[in-house]
Amino acid sequence: MYNRIDNFISRDTAYTIHRWCRERAELDPSGRLNFFITNSYLPNYHENAYLMQDLFDLISKAISHEIGYKKEKIKLKRINYQVLLEGQSIGFHTDEGGAYDKDMLFNGYSALLYLNDEYEGGEILFYKSHDGDESKADWHKPMPGTLIYFRGGEENPHSVRTILGGERSNLILFFDVDESL
Repeated sequence: MYNRIDNFISRDTAYTIHRWCRERAELDPSGRLNFFITNSYLPNYHENAYLMQDLFDLISKAISHEIGYKKEKIKLKRINYQVLLEGQSIGFHTDEGGAYDKDMLFNGYSALLYLNDEYEGGEILFYKSHDGDESKADWHKPMPGTLIYFRGGEENPHSVRTILGGERSNLILFFDVDESL
């Protein structure tokens, strides 16, 4: 099951974050534009660094509130600003277990914050079965400022349809749950 919060941040704030991250994004080996953000990276950048840190704290708080954990149990593991360009998509997958990066194993939640809507296609699909059948999926094309979060394991397979025009950008955040706290 996934959670969706429309207007989690304002459209203007989403575009501010998009512009700030887009200037720093670089092509990765798969041809996607990415910018990996770390907590140590943030203080090196003017006023938007504080906006970003506040945003990450706000998302952590929303997730911890929804799932009933104390905020201290939710630890931000990784943040990725990603742009999908025309012709790109992301196939059927789950996030847990290092879907894209074997060193990125985590036990927790994924959050997607949508930053723009100047693109065609690019809908996110959440599958009701593990066979990749789109007819058994819920799909969304969120507006800028929408937050979608979900447990990153096998219970939430998902994909992103091909971008037919424009660029789709969002922040992808991965959170661990520390059961020992």
